[in-house]
Amino acid sequence: TYNTRALGFFRYEKIGSFEGLTIHALIAGVTDSLLGNIGSVIQERRYMRIQAFAIKLDETFLAVEMIVMGTSKDTSDTVCYMIRDIQARRHAEQTLLSAFHAMDNTDSSIGIVDLDGKITYANRTMILMLGKGQESNVVGQKLTTWFDNTKIVTPMIESIMRGERWTTEQRISDEENAGFMQISVVPDINEDGQLLGMVLSIVDTTDRRRAEIAEYQLERDRVMMESLSEACHAIGQPATVLLTS
Repeated sequence: TYNTRALGFFRYEKIGSFEGLTIHALIAGVTDSLLGNIGSVIQERRYMRIQAFAIKLDETFLAVEMIVMGTSKDTSDTVCYMIRDIQARRHAEQTLLSAFHAMDNTDSSIGIVDLDGKITYANRTMILMLGKGQESNVVGQKLTTWFDNTKIVTPMIESIMRGERWTTEQRISDEENAGFMQISVVPDINEDGQLLGMVLSIVDTTDRRRAEIAEYQLERDRVMMESLSEACHAIGQPATVLLTS
């Protein structure tokens, strides 16, 4: 048996019934083994939650969630399937999963930080940059482990509390090398508009800054050479006039 809404859900309303069909024709992936498992669960007076794909009459697929349970307290061979559309939720989950993979594999260091300044998530690049590849060295640690509290962490959190973006560039140096990093944060807000923390992005700008410094030095040398050339010309001109005379 079935209700009228089920006919519309599977687009069988023009046919008017599911006569002659089994659950295999409506839900993809149903096997005898699965039906056996469902029967065992129901005999124990429990229910089963299943995510699957519904097969519509036009042979298109739709992501659904099913609650499968018995129809009475007494043991029975009759099974009730309550089916609902979760296509929009699945699409959102797939979008989030794609965004997660993109964020986890980007060349930029990206992390999520709570309002106490503690890192709750870090992608691979950030773990490599700040923790030398060890997640435990980054996740759960406070930003003050790497950044000055007065110059960076406090102004960063204050800007986030105002709902503003904050960015700066910092020179870094250790025993092995020296360089520059650009630090940027934006507010992390949930769908209810509540501020949860911030999304942190760290980009290694060492190569760019070195190129800018080299370009500046080259321009400075060019100007100095032109000035020196003009000075030599100004000094040499009176001597040339005297020799000619």
